Amino acid sequence: MITSTLINKISTNWYRCGELLQNKWITFLNSVGDDSVTIWIVVPFILLLFSFWLYAGIFTLMDLTNKPHFLRKYKIQVGVNEPVDKNRLWKATKQVLFNQLIITPAMLFLNYFVFVKYISFPCVHILPSMRRFLIDMSLMVALEEAFFYYVHRALHHRSIYKYIHKQHHEWTAPVAIITLYCHPIEHICSNMGPIGVLTILIRPHILNVWFFAVLAILNSMTDHTGYSFPFSPNSVRFQDLHHAK
Repeated sequence: MITSTLINKISTNWYRCGELLQNKWITFLNSVGDDSVTIWIVVPFILLLFSFWLYAGIFTLMDLTNKPHFLRKYKIQVGVNEPVDKNRLWKATKQVLFNQLIITPAMLFLNYFVFVKYISFPCVHILPSMRRFLIDMSLMVALEEAFFYYVHRALHHRSIYKYIHKQHHEWTAPVAIITLYCHPIEHICSNMGPIGVLTILIRPHILNVWFFAVLAILNSMTDHTGYSFPFSPNSVRFQDLHHAK
């Protein structure tokens, strides 16, 4: 009896939570617009820009000021970029802004008008179920890892490395902002390409695409911060070593 009551209570609360989220989603769509160009180009562009600079801004401030002092013990390459060279940082920032303000919207437009516009996706007005969300995320994470690995490996091939990927490796001690410091071709093939391909193959709900894109950029930035905190994944030290060596 107690178990049955508990299950019913959980089910009722779960249903109410779903209703609340659905109502919030409709309110959001009504405020920003539910036309295809807005949800497939404008919103993703703003989300990627905002999430990048919010995260990068925090670590860049740390790199410029060497504060707070109690976090310096987590710096991987001690004594390097302490503080970061402002001229080098500005050079990297200009390339990052070019990739973000020119290449990213161009790729979003291309992906939408060439592919997405002619493919059937889940109704934007109805939020995906938790099951659908978890399945999409699992597929996108697994496949993106594979896509990125082989593209990244190809960029390291000696016949093309010096023309494209070498630019990203100018920073042998990475900082957060250089996550997108790369040749435009690399930004297209390695940063934007895998997400676009996965969107076409899996055809997830647009909210799942947004969530994964932000997750991907934040994960990549974490690997480039140059800091290994107690809760940091092993990939942070691996990425730092990859740049150093």
